[in-house]
Amino acid sequence: MTMYVGGGLQGLALALLGVIPSNLFPLAIAAMGANGLLNAWYNGATAPVVQTVIPPDMQGRVFTLVSSICQGVYPISLAILGPVVSLIGLRSWYVGGGLLVFVVCMAALFVPSIAHLEERIASSGRPHMIEK
Repeated sequence: MTMYVGGGLQGLALALLGVIPSNLFPLAIAAMGANGLLNAWYNGATAPVVQTVIPPDMQGRVFTLVSSICQGVYPISLAILGPVVSLIGLRSWYVGGGLLVFVVCMAALFVPSIAHLEERIASSGRPHMIEK
């Protein structure tokens, strides 16, 4: 739950950044600061879940794969972002993207397998839920 609440709030911080007028630059800095703190909240909750679900001898591979995928999409996203922002504007991108992140994170809380993950881990009686 911590992951998705943090991610949802991070999405709202980004959406807020998109609607802040340029004459309120200090507020924009505060929104970016909130984004950074909430990113740490999201990522700080993600690692323990992965460590709980994945066996220890597979964790390095999983973390490397996740990191590689995340870093690998940067060039692709920038190639898409340039033309899209030229069409819709950067503010619209922040508002739309932030609201999308918020909706996805909040919707995830209503998926039973996600919402009750911690209870499933505790009730499984196994130190790790995924076996080789």
